[in-house]
Amino acid sequence: MKKNLLLLGFIVFVSFAHAQWQWLNPKPQGNYLSSVHFPSPLVGYAAGVNGTLIKTTDGGVVWENLGNGYNYDINSIFFTSEQTGYCVGANGRIFKTTDGGITWSISNVSSPYWLWSVYFITPEIGFASGLNGRLYKTTNAGVTWTYKPTGTQNHLYSVFFVNQQIGFAVGDQGRIIKTTDGGETWNTCLNVSNQQLWSVFFTDSITGFACGLNGTILKTTDCGDTWEQQITNTYFNFYSIFFINSSTGFATGETGRIIKTTNSGATWDLIQTSYYDLFSICFPDDTHGIAVGYGGSVVITHDAGLNWEFSVPLIFGEINCLFFLNDSMGYIGTENGKIFKTTNGGDTWDLSSGISNNSINSIWFSDPQNGMAVGNAGTILSTEDGGQNWSIANSTVQVNLNSICMTNNSTAFIVGDNGKIYKTSDNGVNLTLQISNFTGTLRSVYFIEPVTGYACGDSGMIMQTLDAGVTWESYNTNTGKILYSLFFVNKNVGFAVGESYKTMKTTDGGYNWISITVAQLPSMSDYFTSVFFLNNDTGYTAGINGVIWKTTNGGNSWSNDNSCTSNHLNAVQFTSNNVGYAVGFAGNIIKYTGNSTVNINEKLINQDVRIYPNPVSNITTIENTCHCKSSIDIYNMEGKKVFTQITEEKIVQIDISKFPTGIYSVRLKNANGVWVDRIVKI
Repeated sequence: MKKNLLLLGFIVFVSFAHAQWQWLNPKPQGNYLSSVHFPSPLVGYAAGVNGTLIKTTDGGVVWENLGNGYNYDINSIFFTSEQTGYCVGANGRIFKTTDGGITWSISNVSSPYWLWSVYFITPEIGFASGLNGRLYKTTNAGVTWTYKPTGTQNHLYSVFFVNQQIGFAVGDQGRIIKTTDGGETWNTCLNVSNQQLWSVFFTDSITGFACGLNGTILKTTDCGDTWEQQITNTYFNFYSIFFINSSTGFATGETGRIIKTTNSGATWDLIQTSYYDLFSICFPDDTHGIAVGYGGSVVITHDAGLNWEFSVPLIFGEINCLFFLNDSMGYIGTENGKIFKTTNGGDTWDLSSGISNNSINSIWFSDPQNGMAVGNAGTILSTEDGGQNWSIANSTVQVNLNSICMTNNSTAFIVGDNGKIYKTSDNGVNLTLQISNFTGTLRSVYFIEPVTGYACGDSGMIMQTLDAGVTWESYNTNTGKILYSLFFVNKNVGFAVGESYKTMKTTDGGYNWISITVAQLPSMSDYFTSVFFLNNDTGYTAGINGVIWKTTNGGNSWSNDNSCTSNHLNAVQFTSNNVGYAVGFAGNIIKYTGNSTVNINEKLINQDVRIYPNPVSNITTIENTCHCKSSIDIYNMEGKKVFTQITEEKIVQIDISKFPTGIYSVRLKNANGVWVDRIVKI
């Protein structure tokens, strides 16, 4: 009986810790980062959407993806020491950690308004500001927060204190407010700009700066009583400002722009680091700086901002499409005309040669050697060596080509703008224009067999051919929505997805289509971009804001598959029940690995290991009969490690009082093997 319980515990551990979506590119993750803070020169943290939290212990060269255990967006982060920190964000949430980001406790202020900034003067005294002029103060290290009226309804995006008495907050319409009594009362400062202000920073008790939209940089030299506009010679938005001394400062903003001053803001020089927006900047010392932003980008300087580089190399740009031949070998195509190949399941990617400068929209391989790709401006490429080299197959077409499907090594169908459907029987060298009688954009094509194929596009259009493209017939789906992707499971059953999460299904080979509900519609602008089925029962859809939905009963019901990204996804494909991939904005590549077995080098422990009490609210005890060195790891439901310890004790007590309620997997490993069980935190 004990052995069965251990096996059950192991299965629970695998499903929690391994059956999930993980980042392949960028690493450690690709959700946008809104804030970065370093409590010491080597230890730093950055946070962003969906509870994203990353940590470095080497000054920003290598980052570890932690997460804070919650899916709320984080707008600002501040650490008072290497171990103790705070982050604020959506719906008035304030989070605190005292163990270096491993675990977090949550406290709700008495307001649902978003909080945008957090700042601590001392380890005990801190402030948080947010929407509608909301501002809160703590004097007991975040145990309680007290609302402080500011006299404004303007959103306050940044708060900064010069000392325990004097502080500032900035926000909408150029609003700058000041306190001289530790945040108890606030007064509006005179201002020369009505531009939205995103960040404020003071170099001493009287000199401060604020930055915002349209290149706005403001400066005060009288402790905020008056502010003057600085000349930046740019109209790009700036989101964060930081000074390393009284003369040298930086502001970060749109499309990777960083501006630098060495004369207290009199002049600013532009530095281009990337084309991703950078939302926050921090300098742990005078020469070493880090900026973070969109797509999980982290840029770093070691020479006081003269040169900047990405701490982790990225595949830049939007990834439009993917095609995998098996669990390990696959291809991706990008908006800047590049095709990358992996042979190890996405761990590394090699850039292919002979690629177009136009966006690559679709890739298809008929076998490991023969493939084709299509893209904007009539781009048609082919390869006969497994994607090592690509050649331009045809240069006569000018319209954007959106999708390709190969039916054998030389025959393919291509669809694009203006209702164009082309057929080639020689890898794209020659094209035959098919008659579609449709002038809108066709976005996806799929053939279930060499003679039977389908295409979909604007205005809910779905077309079918039963004679290898000689004729195409249109079918009414009774929806005016754009359909971006379609997939057929067999000759009878197919799916199409598109705008407003519209999902259509046919069970009679495309003659009739019904609308099915997959996801609730947050807004009319939400949409699915891709649909893929492994078999008659199991299928996936992907789309805007990183959504991935899964069905295991042929589309009758769907569940959120909880991807690890909040960025838009353009394509999803599964190569087996346990391996899947999705790609999208900002170079995002994520991989699903599910229900794997125990490592072949590990074995389950047959000895008696006890964990009690269970359920538990505070202290849980693990009793191990092996008096040897053991590692203990605890994982949450999302597979994130929330606790780790190395011990040689037989009896170990672990405080989980600060863990959110839920189910956790406990893994103990020593020389005898691996033991896994689960605990319930109440």
